[in-house]
Amino acid sequence: MNKLAFIALLVLVAGCTGGYQTPSEEARQDAAGEIEQQEMANETAQQNTTPQEPLVEQNRTQQEQQPPETVTYTVLADDNGFYREDGTRISSITIAQTKAKIKFKTTEDVYYGGLDFKSAKFNSPKVPPQSEWTSPEFEMDTDFEVKSYWPSSGVLKAVLTVKANQS
Repeated sequence: MNKLAFIALLVLVAGCTGGYQTPSEEARQDAAGEIEQQEMANETAQQNTTPQEPLVEQNRTQQEQQPPETVTYTVLADDNGFYREDGTRISSITIAQTKAKIKFKTTEDVYYGGLDFKSAKFNSPKVPPQSEWTSPEFEMDTDFEVKSYWPSSGVLKAVLTVKANQS
């Protein structure tokens, strides 16, 4: 009988607290759930729009900070002058970029001692026949001349005018 009384007591207690909600409690929970969902939707919308502005600004800053590209110009040289790669003789070149290098390629028509290339922007070591030397990078802010010399005697062989494109 003790068992039966205990079970009856359990059923009675469970029935009284069995999770029955009054309409006012149910309405309050529904309203709280809707408010919570609306707040989550607002937070998601803010997260999707807020970071875009700083990213655009960050990209602009990175682009502005990137240094200009350095361009290398190739010039052939021998004891008689300077030439384009196609063999056309030239007395000047025009450089449009702010940072540049010049690659000098000597031909077989160079004195056995090679050539030196001297300018206000750079001076080369002796460049033997049929070889090449690339100048260090320089700022193309003004026109200047590159002169080729025989290294052993210092005899001037040719002059190349390098012009800054003022556009």
